[in-house]
Amino acid sequence: MSTGAQSPSSAPALANRRWPVWLLYGGVIVFVAFLLLYRLPYYSTAGFDEGAFFNVARTFAREGVYAEASQAGYRYTGPVASTGPTVILPVALVYRLFGVGIPQGRAVVVAYGALALIALYGLAALVTDWRGALLAVILAVVGIDLLMPALLRGEHTGEGPGLFFLLAGLWFWLRPGERRWYTLLGVGVLMGLSSITKYQNAVFVLPALLLAWIVDLVWYRRRGWRYFVVPGIVAGVIFFAWMYYILFLLGGADRVVASDAQGVQAATLTGYLVIDFETNLANFRTLATGQAISVAFLPALLYGLILALRRDDEGQRWGILWLFLMGSASMFILSLGWSRNATVVSFLSVIFAVRLVYDLTGGLHFDWAAIRSEILGSGRFSLSTIIAVVTFSLAFSVVVIPTFQAVLRVMLNGDDSYYRLGDFIRENAPADAVIETFDKEVSLLSDNPYHFPTDHVETLLNQGITVTSDDYHFEDYVDPLYVIVGPYGKNVYHHDSLTGYEEIDQIGPYRIYRRSG
Repeated sequence: MSTGAQSPSSAPALANRRWPVWLLYGGVIVFVAFLLLYRLPYYSTAGFDEGAFFNVARTFAREGVYAEASQAGYRYTGPVASTGPTVILPVALVYRLFGVGIPQGRAVVVAYGALALIALYGLAALVTDWRGALLAVILAVVGIDLLMPALLRGEHTGEGPGLFFLLAGLWFWLRPGERRWYTLLGVGVLMGLSSITKYQNAVFVLPALLLAWIVDLVWYRRRGWRYFVVPGIVAGVIFFAWMYYILFLLGGADRVVASDAQGVQAATLTGYLVIDFETNLANFRTLATGQAISVAFLPALLYGLILALRRDDEGQRWGILWLFLMGSASMFILSLGWSRNATVVSFLSVIFAVRLVYDLTGGLHFDWAAIRSEILGSGRFSLSTIIAVVTFSLAFSVVVIPTFQAVLRVMLNGDDSYYRLGDFIRENAPADAVIETFDKEVSLLSDNPYHFPTDHVETLLNQGITVTSDDYHFEDYVDPLYVIVGPYGKNVYHHDSLTGYEEIDQIGPYRIYRRSG
């Protein structure tokens, strides 16, 4: 009977077999760290979303008010509703400790991004092994165009954190034999935090939890009501309690609650519930043709359905993942099609695609001697050799080439124009000079009073409607000394609305106008 003890002579051999694995892990960690951190302040260029969300964090850090601040007063919707306290509060803490700026805020988002990749690794390992999990991380890093850098470096601030909470919840929930009530409570908390971190996640997370219970009642009949109802209730309570707080209690004395609630409803309907055949078909084509992810969505979807048909624990595990994949895909298809809305469906597709490759290759094992013998020998190839050749051909197109592209993208793109704009403002604008801009990242560059266009302007732009001077003219609200027009503002400030202002400088994509006279 074996005791599991190793002879002295076997220990070096075991170590020799392990060091390539540790070297591979180390290489992946260093590569991911490079993509997440290299030139973090400059790439990608600071953007509108960051400015809006980090403005809320700055306002809370400095004034103790959970709102977006401008010359128009406090705004309790918009970024307050679309990205939750799971992001805003840590960024506010960092601002209190290290000062306000884009890099400091991005550091928090990067930390969440690293946690999201760890959760992806754990979930993929649950349904394959360490090889499949490592492949999933590599595919996610280089196979999803959205990921680097917009998703995990901060440009789209809430997607990475929301993804982390969701993947972590699925990871803990789907572990074999997991039925303990406190684990189910924890799963519900993670699902709820995902829903309030990016409230569009709630559009599919809560229905997916309900559908998973219904499918268990009808098809699997294995896990019992508590397994689904406890996480569902906890997640629902967290989400609806937070939404009630920000809609009806937060700053209620300083705003018209009914109007703000209607604004949130309008933003949801225009951005995340778009019933338009051409738009919906284009979004489906984005998924089906691999534009959102190098690993095509359809093979992952179809193979996932096959895996989910088994009426055992493993089949139900795949069935739950498949429902979340379908829910996130449906949300994306019925949205305006912004690439960041494909975040969850892209990551879940990676897991299904990795399992497909895993099964085709016998657990990512290859008989190198047999493959070499067939290639150099008779030229008559076995099915396993053909699969190996096809697998490595696909790996070249979805891993090797995108890896070089990701490295070059981080090394060669991005610039310092945003920070040079900050230098210009601090050197030329009086401290009390009002600055009008729609590019909200600019508001983090100085302590000047800033004024933003009305919520109605953002709603019009989301609907693809051209904003005219009749829709918004800033001089009806404020008399600024400067108007700064950047990538977003160029859709709002037109020549006829800048009468009385002269362009005095241009720094990168930002045009600076000063009041004449």
